Amino acid sequence: MSQVMDTPAKPPNESVARNAVIPLGQFELDLGVRALCKDGHEVPLGSRAFDILTVIVLAGGRIVTKDELMETVWPGLFVEESNIHVHLSAVRKALGDHRQLIDTVPGRGYRFMTRESDVSAARTGAQGAERTLVADTTDAGSTKHPLPRRRPLFGREAALEEIDNRFALTRVVTLTGPGGVGKTCLAVELAHRKAAEAAFEVAFIDLSPFDSASDIARALDDTIAMPGGEAMWQRAQTAPQTSRVRTLVVLDNAEHLIDDVARIVEGLMARHDSLYVLVTSRERLRIATETVFRVEPLGLPPAGESRERLVQSPAVKLFLERASLAGARIDDDSELRLVAEICRRLDGLPLAIELAVGRASVFGLEGVRQRLEERFLFLADGYRTAQPRHRTLRAAFDWSFTRLSPCEQAVYLRVARFSRYFTIDAVFAVACDDEIDRASVLDCVAQLVEKSLLDVSFDGVMAKYRLSESARAYALKQLERDGESPDVARRHAQYVCAALAKASCDNALADARVAFEWAFSPAGDEALGIELAVVLVPMLAQRGFMEECARYAAVAIAALEAMPYSAHNLGYLDALKSAKA
Repeated sequence: MSQVMDTPAKPPNESVARNAVIPLGQFELDLGVRALCKDGHEVPLGSRAFDILTVIVLAGGRIVTKDELMETVWPGLFVEESNIHVHLSAVRKALGDHRQLIDTVPGRGYRFMTRESDVSAARTGAQGAERTLVADTTDAGSTKHPLPRRRPLFGREAALEEIDNRFALTRVVTLTGPGGVGKTCLAVELAHRKAAEAAFEVAFIDLSPFDSASDIARALDDTIAMPGGEAMWQRAQTAPQTSRVRTLVVLDNAEHLIDDVARIVEGLMARHDSLYVLVTSRERLRIATETVFRVEPLGLPPAGESRERLVQSPAVKLFLERASLAGARIDDDSELRLVAEICRRLDGLPLAIELAVGRASVFGLEGVRQRLEERFLFLADGYRTAQPRHRTLRAAFDWSFTRLSPCEQAVYLRVARFSRYFTIDAVFAVACDDEIDRASVLDCVAQLVEKSLLDVSFDGVMAKYRLSESARAYALKQLERDGESPDVARRHAQYVCAALAKASCDNALADARVAFEWAFSPAGDEALGIELAVVLVPMLAQRGFMEECARYAAVAIAALEAMPYSAHNLGYLDALKSAKA
């Protein structure tokens, strides 16, 4: 949050006398002494909160946008939108039972309700009068609540149909998946489609600025009034309610308040049988009424596909559509193959692909491909209107990583040594130490899967785990910054050496390369590297990787020749020279 001095803004409306006293029901807003009073007694209110209240009151019922508030209350300063939420919460707290004098118009801003008795009428009448405008600006059918603007989606039709079908089974659906995978875009699109159905009223609440359960409850109260004019959350505390009009509430970005959201949604389900809730979160709510839909990355084309198949890939389609909007034209077959490779390297993650498009307009496609090893420095400068955590790829992963427990962070970073799929035994081998035992590892793995940082698949009855290339690159950067423990790298090399001796598999070979490079690095263990080389070099020769075989053998032989003579070392030397030959 930006730190700004709490000094008064300029008067928001010069047509109102500086010493005017404006009645607000039981309250008075005294502009002369800059005070909010109730029954003659001043109500404590900070300077910025007073300015926000003044701007909204002087607008006389007109909707005051967030941009207008920021420009008026913080002129000439850059501040985050969360500043408004903080000070507006203080205003509503000061107003107490009269807090509904300040009405939130979702997606548009705030307005002052002239009389408290107008609040209910405003929600059913004034907002209804705005319906045509809302439909024009959001393309959201008959909804009374403005929705975020929808964006073109690629390869998501089956997912949208499946999500919609889930509501036939339950009234709570949670979209899970890693940051930047497109959960919000899917939720917005479904919200627009449901809003077009006459039987549905739809509201969209972005939870990312909120800090507590009270913020969520307040947003529900401000957004939706149930039959009779009472706020939804107020009704949830009393008796069950039935309505012929079904209401879909979208709660976007719930992971940082997951416990509060779970409790509130469960309470709402018990009280409102006409209410449906769609949640987006990097982890599920874990309540009885919930069904979970995991949002997968966009479909990717296999290497070597034809031009026709390449351009039909959802990930490539997204890249080409965003590039076209940026004024770029990609027609050449070689360029299309570069686009496909970039999309594969970015795991089909929509956010990463969009950030890559922005960089391609500056560095070219080849420049982007070459710099993907430094993707967390390179992929930045997202949309100015995006949430801060979606403006860079690093911010998207920071948002998840900082919400892990220390034990979960440790396990996540340690398994990043594996370049492909790995088993739970592999996790035990690298993650367990004097502080983290097997039981803790099992719990951490479950949480990492739950929080969409670790992928799981099944080979028969055997679970296999994998970090996406971006998730692994983030973890390796964290290790580089914090200083990787040599013990973790050593345990990884020992595990790989033993696995390689037992079986010749692609996963073991890929990890053996990683272990070999570490073993012969300045911080490595040459003795362990030689043991690894004895099993790795013959395998490379059998697979036809002759250049790699010769290079690894030469490194290991040079290390052996520099060591003191022993029969053991001589045996290793003969084996390596034989394999190299």
